[in-house]
Amino acid sequence: DPAERRRGLRAELEKRQRRGILLFVFAGVVFRSEIAILLFTQLLVLFFRNRVFSIQTVVMNGLQSATFAVWVSFAIDSFFWWKPIWPELAGFYYNAIQGKSADWGTSPLGYYFSTLLPRLLLNPLILMVLIPMALMLPATRYSTRDLTLPSILFVAIYSLQPHKESRFIIYVVPPLTAAAALGASYIWTRRTKSL
Repeated sequence: DPAERRRGLRAELEKRQRRGILLFVFAGVVFRSEIAILLFTQLLVLFFRNRVFSIQTVVMNGLQSATFAVWVSFAIDSFFWWKPIWPELAGFYYNAIQGKSADWGTSPLGYYFSTLLPRLLLNPLILMVLIPMALMLPATRYSTRDLTLPSILFVAIYSLQPHKESRFIIYVVPPLTAAAALGASYIWTRRTKSL
């Protein structure tokens, strides 16, 4: 039955979305706070493409995961630091709110795009040929946009922070490489055809 199949597909997509939110939030709370910005850009793109099933589900799953992750981080890190601490909050407060990250040096606004992102992706063909081509081809356009748009938005937002290091944007390398792979795959499967 097609209707039953659609319901099953929708249920599976909702399950994946919930799992993704839980893992994103947990990683941001426990390991790196800038992941919250990446989650925001992912959700923003999903929302504007009508792929978020329920804002309430997003918020509830995010709050559940954040609560659990804060307790885990607080308990473990307080034990090892011998004082009550949530390290990611302390780091975020020190670097972003107090602006102390600038003490380690600052870079121009476009530094991530002009220098660090090309260096992280290593091959100039990725940014100059493969991703733009994958964005233009009808067969790969939508998948490529889903991979690149949240990543580029994340880097743009994070560019507002004066202190820039490649480790802050390393998360965009896998989706941008996957987008380039779509373009490379398109070329490879049609390699015997004329230009």
